Order: sequence, then C-alpha cells, then structure tokens
Amino acid sequence: DVYEEAMALMETRGDIAQLARLQKQIADIYQGLGQSDRALVSYQQALTIAERRGDQVLQGDLFGDLAELYWDLGQCSQAALTYERAINLARLLRNDYQIIKYLMAIGRINDTQGHFDDALDAYEEALQLVRTINDPALEAEILTNQGDALRGAGQFEEALDAYEQALAIAERLFLYALQSEILSGIGGAYRESGQYGQSLAPYRQALALAERNGQVRLQGEILLGMGRSYRDLGNYEQSLAQYDAVKVLAKQLVDLELESLGESGTGEVLRMTTDYSESVDAYQRAYELAQRHLRRLIGSGPTCRTLDDFQLPGRILADTARVYRDELFYERAIDYYDQALDATKEIPDAELAGRVYVDLGKVYRNLRNFNQSIVAYQQAVDLAKENKQLEIIGNTYLDLGQVHRDLGEVDKALEFYRQALAVAQERKDRELTGAAQLAIGRTYRDQEQYPQAIDTYKEALLTAEAVGQPILKLRAYQGLADVYRAAGNSEEALTAYQEALALARDQGAADSEAELLTQIAKTYRDLGRLDDALALVEDLGDLTLKDDILLDLAKVYRDQGDSEKALALFQEALNVAEALNDPARQGDTLAEIGKLYRSLQQVEAALNSYNKALTMGKQTDNPRLQVAVQLEIGKLYRDQGDFSRALSAFEGARPLLQQIDDPSLESSLIIESAAVYRDQE
Repeated sequence: DVYEEAMALMETRGDIAQLARLQKQIADIYQGLGQSDRALVSYQQALTIAERRGDQVLQGDLFGDLAELYWDLGQCSQAALTYERAINLARLLRNDYQIIKYLMAIGRINDTQGHFDDALDAYEEALQLVRTINDPALEAEILTNQGDALRGAGQFEEALDAYEQALAIAERLFLYALQSEILSGIGGAYRESGQYGQSLAPYRQALALAERNGQVRLQGEILLGMGRSYRDLGNYEQSLAQYDAVKVLAKQLVDLELESLGESGTGEVLRMTTDYSESVDAYQRAYELAQRHLRRLIGSGPTCRTLDDFQLPGRILADTARVYRDELFYERAIDYYDQALDATKEIPDAELAGRVYVDLGKVYRNLRNFNQSIVAYQQAVDLAKENKQLEIIGNTYLDLGQVHRDLGEVDKALEFYRQALAVAQERKDRELTGAAQLAIGRTYRDQEQYPQAIDTYKEALLTAEAVGQPILKLRAYQGLADVYRAAGNSEEALTAYQEALALARDQGAADSEAELLTQIAKTYRDLGRLDDALALVEDLGDLTLKDDILLDLAKVYRDQGDSEKALALFQEALNVAEALNDPARQGDTLAEIGKLYRSLQQVEAALNSYNKALTMGKQTDNPRLQVAVQLEIGKLYRDQGDFSRALSAFEGARPLLQQIDDPSLESSLIIESAAVYRDQE
C-alpha cells in the first residue's frame, strides 16, 4: 500500500525515473513472497519505463532480475535470452561485475541442460574478465564451475587442473565452503576417469570440511561418490557403509532424491555380490522414492532443473533389469528394460536409452541370439552418435567386438576393438582404453599371435600405471602371463602371475587371488617344480588341480626310482579322485598304480589295480581307458611268460579299438601282440 501511494505521488509529479525504481522494488517484494506472476508484471512495467527514458543502468538491472525470474519459472530458453540482453547492456556500460555475473548464469543454464561447450565458453570469458579486475574469490568460484562443466564433458584432466587452481585460491582466502565443493569435484573427476583409489583422499577431505561447515546435502553427495569408488575397487563392505550413511542423512533432510540414490547404490553393490533378492528389494525401495520425488517435482510446476532429476525412476528400472540379467532371468530382464525404454519416451533420456540398448545387446548375446544382439548394439551406437555420446559409442564398439569374437569373426572383432580404443583415446578415457587393450590382447592370444598379444598387454600396463588403476594393471599382468605360458615361456609367465597376485592381494580381490594361485601352481608344474606346485595347491582347495599335480609328481618319483614315494602320491591322488566322485580320474590313477606295481614285479597287486581300473572304464563307458588297461594287463602276463593270457587280453582290446580313433593305441596293440608271438617261438 505504501509503495502504491508513493507511485501515485511520483506519477502526479511526473517523476518517471523514481516511478521505474519503485516498480522494480515492488517486483522484488513480490519475488521474495513467491508471487512470481505479479513480480513478472511489475518487472516488465519497470522495464518499459526504463526503456522509454533510456535508462540503460536500470534496464541492465531489470534484465538480470527478469532472467532470474524466468529461470525460477522454468522458462529456461527465455532466461538465457534475457541474460544475453543483460550482458549486452553491461558491456555498453563497461560494468565488468555484471558481465561476469551474467556469464556465470549463462554457464549455469547451459551446464544444467548438458550443453557443456556453451557453458565452457561462458565460463572462460568470465574467467578472463575476472582476472583483469583482480577478484580472487570470484575467480575461484568461476574455476570451480568450469571444473564441473569439464567433468560433464568428460575432460577429466582439464577439470582437475581447473579444480586445483580454484582450490589454491580458496585455501589462501580461507573459503571453507568452497573448498569442500572443490575437493568433492576433484574426487568426482578422479572417480569418473577410473582412478578410484585416488578419488578417496579428496573425498575424505571434502567430507570433513562439509561436516564442519554444516553442508549436509553436500555430505550426502560426497558419500555417494565414496560409495561408488569403494564399489568399483571391490571393497563392497565399505561401499555399503557409505550408502547407509547417505540414507541416514537423506532421512534427516527429508530428501527423497538423495535417499533414492542411496538405496540404488545399495542395490548395485548387492547385485555385484550376487545377493540378488536383497538387491531387487533395495531397487524397489529406490524406485518408490524416485517416483515420489518425481511427483513432487512435477507438482511444483515448470522448472529448469536438470533432466537427471526427472530421469531417476527410469534408470532404476534399468538397474533392476540388470539384476535379473545377472540371475539369468532373461525374460524378466527384457520386461524391465522395456519399461525403462518406455520411461525414456515420457521423459527424454538419450543416455539411459543407449544404456538399455547396450544391456539388451548383452542379454541377447547371452541367449546366443547374435543377430538380435547386433541390432540392439547398433541402435545404441546410432542413438549415441545422434547425441554425441562418445562414451556409449566406445563401450558399445567393445561389446560388438565381443559378439563378433563369439561368432568366430576375428577380423571384425579386432576392427570394433580398435574403434573402441580410438574413441577411448579421443576422450582420454583410460578405463575404456585399458578395456579395449585387454580385449585386443585376448584376441591375439586366442589366435596364437603371441608377439602382438604381448605388445598389447604391455600397452595396457602402461595405461594402468599412467592413471593408477590397480585392477586394470592386475588384468594386464594376468593376460601377459597367460600369453607367456601359452607360448611356452614359463619363467616369464611365473613372474607376471606373481605381479598380478601381489596386486590382487593388495586390492583384496579374493576371486582373482584364488584364480592366480591356481595358474601359478600350473606354471610350477610346467617348470617341473612339482613340490612347489603341490605346496601351493594344498592351500587352494582346488581338488582337480591337486589331483593333476599329485599324478605328475608321482610319475616323476616313479621315473626316478623312488617307488615308495611314488606309490604314496598315487594313493593320495586316488583319494582325491574319489573325493571328486570322478570315476574317470579314479580309473586313470588305478592304471598308473598298476604300472608301478608291475615295475616292482608285484603281480597280484598290479592285477588288482588293473581290474579296478577296467571296472571304472566299463562303468563310465570309456573304451580308451579299457583298451589302455587291457594292453597293460597283456604286458604283465607277457612278463610272466603267460603268453596265452597275454594274447587273450590283447584280443579283448581289439573290438574296443573300433569305437575310438586312436592310432597310437592301435599301433601299441599290434607291436605288443607281435612281441608275444615272437616270444612264443
């Protein structure tokens, strides 16, 4: 009422300048009260007066106010256009602070909408200008925003550089709130570039500062990042602890989005630890929270918030589909993927649609439906190209390579792997670079192109070392070791396996550790270091490998003339074969024991072992074993001069030979039979 009386007085006096300023003040009050429609009318009336009077200073202020109001009203394009008009006036007036303020606003709008190049242009111009007026606090804020946009664009090294510059200023000026935001950004840049271990230190620093500053929402975001880093490092217990902390904070804030992200993170870890039922439950809770959050957003009217805020339910549906995919419930997985695709039609989400097509490609590949798999992957590539999503393109090329490898189309597989590598190197995506190098190395190995495989695995090692990715380094050493072993270079293989084992233990990767110990035991066996192999296998619990090594070791002692030790090892191998409930292994071992008794001229013991082996061969319908044992029985009778029984044993093997194609056994039978006839003469 007071302002209206003042305006009436100004109109009576003809004081147009003061009238415009009063109109602006009224608009500011309406804006503060949340009455946006009335504020808009008042700002526009004030602007009309200011334009009529040619008051450029007031016009500039009003354009800035209007742009901010349009942003709050969800009129994003109109906000950007109005900020541009505000900047033009500020440039005419050489008002550097206003120019910077509006450039930062334009950067924020473009960043929010995913237009990172435009955002970076605005931030760079603001940065150059702020350095001419020597305002370090404002410079640090711009650098932080620039780092965020660079992260969004996938330019992680450049983002880290911007963040480090901002952090140096913020620390010098004791800007604690900004420091926590910057450190959180640094942690995010390391994590998103695959440097999970390096992300944890800045995350911890950011969390400590955020707790001291009372930045509760930021604490939740940092804990989410830490949860993802621990997850990708394979430290699932720590990851779940971070997500639990996120959910506690979210409940305090009544923040449905944050709580949903915490539940979703929990679901992902439970999926990775194969706790599928609990994972689905967590995702279901996440989906319900995300739907409630979405209803609130839609109920609050138009907004310029990022599309991410609206896309969460669809993404959770896709995550749930992954659980069913991992459980091999492919039909249920496809149903959830279809629901996720439907969600992208209601709320555009090109990234999610691309991810769903990629996952469908994996499902169809697992179903051995390679044609449909290729179609799904190609849809993902086409969509990603349309939206310039290089990350999806690169990862999909990698998957297409796997499909063609499954089809035996090696040249096509290598072509797609190389395309994935080219995209990864263009994006400076070290994680994808390493994955592509590992895939190329495996393909060369399978084709027995060992020199090329070794070179590629060594390149993967360099990639891993450059970015500090221990898991990639582990895989590269393991691949390198496999190639060396396949090529017969057991010493080099052993060294590489031991490097991989040290990394697996350092990272707490129990599955990899067990696998590597098995490979090391096999390599010891290749090198003839059977005692070392046996000592290692005792700790593994791998009975099949233990049985193989026991047999090898027993044969070595038998050939060395240490019959007592050989017999003890053969008996232990037989016990292991019985524990495995493997009649074929039992038969082979009994045949070897029979040979040992024959060499010791213990005829009854040899015959007893041979007859047991023969029984195992018949039980398992193994004609090859039966022929081999009949040959040994014939040799035993020949040794005793019992030529009739020897020939009977050999004749019993002949019908069985017709069931198998084994020239070596056939030749042995002919030679042994001829020897009996010769001895008879």
